[in-house]
Amino acid sequence: MVDASVVLLATIDTKPEEAKYLEEAISKFDVSVQLVDIALNTGGKFLSGSQKIERIKEVATLQSSVVSDLVGRGARVVAAIGGGTGSQIAIQILRSLPVDVAKVLITPLPFDPRGAVSDSRIILVPTLCDVQGLNPTLRDVLDQAGALIFGMVGEKPPSVPLAEDRSIAISGLGVTNTGVINLQRQLENRGYETTIFHAYGTGGAALIKWIDAGAFTGLIDFTPHELTRLRIDGFHVEMSRRFVAAVEAQLPMVVVPGGLNFIGMGEYEALSDDYRKRPIFRHSHAFTHVGVTTQEMIGQTEYFLECLSEAKSPVCIAVPMKGFSSTDCRGGDLYSPELREVFLKTARANASGNVQVLECSDLHIDDKEFAKTCADTFLELVG
Repeated sequence: MVDASVVLLATIDTKPEEAKYLEEAISKFDVSVQLVDIALNTGGKFLSGSQKIERIKEVATLQSSVVSDLVGRGARVVAAIGGGTGSQIAIQILRSLPVDVAKVLITPLPFDPRGAVSDSRIILVPTLCDVQGLNPTLRDVLDQAGALIFGMVGEKPPSVPLAEDRSIAISGLGVTNTGVINLQRQLENRGYETTIFHAYGTGGAALIKWIDAGAFTGLIDFTPHELTRLRIDGFHVEMSRRFVAAVEAQLPMVVVPGGLNFIGMGEYEALSDDYRKRPIFRHSHAFTHVGVTTQEMIGQTEYFLECLSEAKSPVCIAVPMKGFSSTDCRGGDLYSPELREVFLKTARANASGNVQVLECSDLHIDDKEFAKTCADTFLELVG
């Protein structure tokens, strides 16, 4: 036997054949499998909507404890197979586990998976067909899933704990990516590793999870664009601690208003009439950037500074006054010196405690010199 094991979650009352097949598909590689039943077990009683939701929570809470104990005793992978209800129960259990535990969900994807995987590193294996009886299509998927899970069991764990091998977290987005790359090179040339999080409405949730895991020496929040999604409009998953997690962890921070000048929306054709009257940058056929108003900039800046006000470690807000994104430049679709002045004035008026504001009057967020300023400032903060 391989010196490791797999925990397999399944609703045994409704998916007995499928669970058994997957268990055998894993076991044939000489891997031990512990099956955990996550069925609602209602005894045939019909549950109302509210009763079913409550029962799902009860089962997920109970079995999360069981699975956590098995992981603590050496289980290397937690896998699950389920349809609609089973997947929802499994997701709650998988999300309750530490971020570095290997997780797999085999599912027909009867839900939007972005919220489920945004901060949990769950590998999704789409079944394409429903998990409703064995057939050639499903058997092929389960055979491949068994091999995938075996490969994850055989993978060696990290040799150095996250808290002892930390990097610098950086938030980025397509329209700030030139600046992020410049910053990344500045830090790597000085011997520091970086971890980039894409600030498009889900990346911030993962950032929170890794901050809580002690993975970083500090944060350069180069693109806190998700603030506009949380405070104004646009898609995002739940991340209520996006702008306080690093404060709570007492991480030194450099903050840049990257992407605070626009709202990240979807297709242009789906925009409201109000948004169509504003400055717009069509990032692609699927994404449209809509300029924020003066009042929106004031409101989100005040909130941001409120989040930073309790910082015990030093925080520097570096403001590139020549532009907050690649399209915020002379001739660009979202060019607005006025909004930059509004941010700077509001930030200065609300900065307190360990928060300082650094005006970079002649620099754009994409400039190499601005990246150097951010890197120099951050390294000064960490000593």
